Amino acid sequence: MKQNLMAYLEEYGGKSFQELPFSKADALILSVLSYLKYDGIVPGPGEEKSLGFGEIMKKEAFEQLFSDRVFGKRYRRFFFKTAKSRRFRQVRINFFQNEICRETELQFSAITFFLGESSAFLAFRGTDETLTGWKEDLNLPFVSALPSQKKALAYLLRVSRDIKGRMILGGHSKGGNLALYAAARAPENLQQRIMRIYSFDGPGFRREFYRKIGYLRIEDRYCKLIPADSLIGMLLENPKKPLIVESYGRGVLQHDVFNWKIIQGKFVYQRSLYVKAVKKINRINQWIDALSQKQAREFLEILYGLLLTLGLRDIYDLFRSPFSRLLALAQAFGSLDLKKRRVVIQVLGKLAKGSTDPAAAGSEEEAPGEPAEAYPDQK
Repeated sequence: MKQNLMAYLEEYGGKSFQELPFSKADALILSVLSYLKYDGIVPGPGEEKSLGFGEIMKKEAFEQLFSDRVFGKRYRRFFFKTAKSRRFRQVRINFFQNEICRETELQFSAITFFLGESSAFLAFRGTDETLTGWKEDLNLPFVSALPSQKKALAYLLRVSRDIKGRMILGGHSKGGNLALYAAARAPENLQQRIMRIYSFDGPGFRREFYRKIGYLRIEDRYCKLIPADSLIGMLLENPKKPLIVESYGRGVLQHDVFNWKIIQGKFVYQRSLYVKAVKKINRINQWIDALSQKQAREFLEILYGLLLTLGLRDIYDLFRSPFSRLLALAQAFGSLDLKKRRVVIQVLGKLAKGSTDPAAAGSEEEAPGEPAEAYPDQK
């Protein structure tokens, strides 16, 4: 059996937060629960009544929580294991917000878990399966503030008025980015109530974000965890060294937090990223830096338009019959006018150039080829 989040709940689900203090693994559990479909089940901001897990189970629309057509069964097992544990069954849930707008390229969702009378965890959902969510992600390196980042700050400001005591913010993938953005942009008096900000393999920001006073005031409370073959979590700038978690997965599967190793209730860390991960992310980040905003915007609009021609319901459809999808994309690309084809070729050409540029690849001295000896989370 994998020593992961499921195993953690098996081993430590019987202990209360008084017996075993709130941990990074607990923050990850609540961040994962933010991916469930709470629409019409959990009240939104401004509605006073919070719900316990037992009350949620009695809702007529309960099974909707697990309607994700790829991960639904896993989320169902995870929900019941969490809800029935002594550790989490007293947690109350409220202030669910979920917004998707194709016109403004917005995908945002957040929910609040009350850990007790004096503390709450605000969990920001990462990218969901909608094409809108993925399009917004592609905009991340090229805009000063995503619509979802602005919504995250507004959510924190709104919900904090109804929360007594202190708060923890967190999220996985884009959710981690949103948690840090909201905390860094919050007024100083509100920042003083934030105990911790967790980003689980969430992308970074451009360099200027980290120079502003809002971030500097909360930097010591920011905790970022990534796997050794991280791609998403190492996008853009990351001035504060993240904790590197050992994973059972390989490549992109390391982004799946159910593959992250937890032993004796604590994450197991590695001392460095893989060399191949360093080379890959250096190449991508340098490619991003080499693009002008005009180039990036044109390229992304063309790419998104090509995806729409495939008639996809969501991003999962892209990976069903991938060869036929690639063929359809190639045909759609061939039907573009000459100007648009040139934009795509120029942008992809810069990525190809970076892949052959030794300066973009890093070196063996910068990061060992294999991670150093793993060591347990010392909290």
